[in-house]
Order: sequence, then C-alpha cells, then structure tokens
Amino acid sequence: MLEKDYKIPELDKWLKENPDQIKSAKKEKKDLIELEENFEPASFDIENLEYTEIDDQFSYKSNGIQTKILEKLKKNKKNEFDCVEDLHGLTKRQAKTKLDNVIKEAIRRKYKKIKIIFGKGHHSPGMSELIKVVTSYCIKSKHIKVACSAKKNDGGIGVIYIQLV
Repeated sequence: MLEKDYKIPELDKWLKENPDQIKSAKKEKKDLIELEENFEPASFDIENLEYTEIDDQFSYKSNGIQTKILEKLKKNKKNEFDCVEDLHGLTKRQAKTKLDNVIKEAIRRKYKKIKIIFGKGHHSPGMSELIKVVTSYCIKSKHIKVACSAKKNDGGIGVIYIQLV
C-alpha cells in the first residue's frame, strides 16, 4: 500500500523564500539543453588539413570583428584566461574531439577566453600536426570570435589564445 507523501516544512519555506534561485536553476537547465541541441563542432577534414605557413605567428578574426579585439587578445597576460587546456601527446583526432568538448564546456560555463597549449612540434618531423588541427579549428568554428598565437614568453606558436563569441 502506498503511503501519502509527507510535507517537509523547511523545504516548503525555502522554496517560498528563494524563487529567484529556482528560476535561475530552471533557466540554467534550459540553456544546457539548448546548448546540447544547437552546438556545432567545427567541421573540417582532419586527414587533409589545409595549412598556411605562419612564421611563428597565427591570428584569426571572424567576419565583422574589429581588429582592436584581436589586438587586445594578443596583449592578454598569462593568467587572464577562464580555461587552460593542454593537448600535448594527443593524436589529431583526439585533439579535435578535445577542442569540441572544451569549447562546448566553455560556452556552458559562459567562459570567454581560453588558452590552448599543444607545443611547437620540436619532437615531431616538420611542423606539428597539432598546430594544423588547432589553427584549422579556430578558422572553422562558428563559436570563435578571434584567436592568435601566444607571446613568445608564453609559448609562442605552441600556444593559441581564443576568445569566444
């Protein structure tokens, strides 16, 4: 036989006193569902990466974005990032998947600035494959407003700063 649910007076009181927190939690859940449904990973052929020689510097800004926003990102200090991710040791495919997950999580957490560390490729023949993956990702992602290589004292071309839309 089922018993009648008991009311918890403390819970009822808290619910009445905190309607804003309840609304906020509902909105956060709705936003998360919307992000899950609408997130578009960057789309490019991981096996045939287009790549332009960048001479130890990379910069990208999406259409309609002012150059001063890119210049401001380039001047960021090492500790002015909401999130720092390291891709050392990953394959191209793993790096692409990790970037998708990092960008998605950053959007969910409302982060704006991300630092991606992947190295310069000194331990691999030719240019690092991860440089190609990360730069291609920045160019193809609709979620990235601007991106640039780090200052030399912060990793140079082996680190990319990203600002999200």
